[in-house]
Amino acid sequence: MMPRLSIQLIFATWILPFVLGQNLLEIYKAMMADQASRAKTPPINIEFFGESLCPDTTRYFRNHIMPVWTSLQASSTINITYHPFGLASCRRSAETGIRCNCQHGPAECQLNMLQACVISTLQVPQLYLPIVNCMQGKNKFSSAVDDCIVNFRPRPDLDENFMARCAQSQLGAKLMMQHGYRQKEVASELDWVPWILINGRRSQAAENQLKTIVCQFSETSKQEYCKTQEELIF
Repeated sequence: MMPRLSIQLIFATWILPFVLGQNLLEIYKAMMADQASRAKTPPINIEFFGESLCPDTTRYFRNHIMPVWTSLQASSTINITYHPFGLASCRRSAETGIRCNCQHGPAECQLNMLQACVISTLQVPQLYLPIVNCMQGKNKFSSAVDDCIVNFRPRPDLDENFMARCAQSQLGAKLMMQHGYRQKEVASELDWVPWILINGRRSQAAENQLKTIVCQFSETSKQEYCKTQEELIF
């Protein structure tokens, strides 16, 4: 077995410079892989479904998802995945391609597609959640692009023109439809949003008390964030 010191030297002299030469996405992937390899227990997986123009989904992002994520993601104890679909429907035909209908109209479908394009491009929750959260609830497509890509700080590694084209194309429709496939697979009974799964099981209590639910796990209970009692109720 190779001594630990030798492994560390190889990392410092060869692997580290290589990683730092990659783009931001590759760096985050390397960080996540390193965190996963060092974790004693698997992270708490939170998977939730919503809609870009749904007020309840927007409040859930602001009051529950982002506070929990911001406070705990650095500890590697949680992993969050978001799916912008909800009460939408998508169909594919040879004549028209993919066409989607959304609960709050065509504007919501376009924003859902924009979020889906961002998620597909950035892939890593550390990168895409702040951007998707910024886009959530925006009434205008142009505002979502300007506020959450062009003028967002720190600026994401995204091309705003490509993201806009993606969201207005069959690619965006396909990416949104894929979120719908995942929703049908694990949350086929969904009849409102936000809809939350924790470690693969639906948690209705987490719709109003995500922090309380997450902090009941042994992996998170000792975190400083979990020692405070206040939580914004939906």
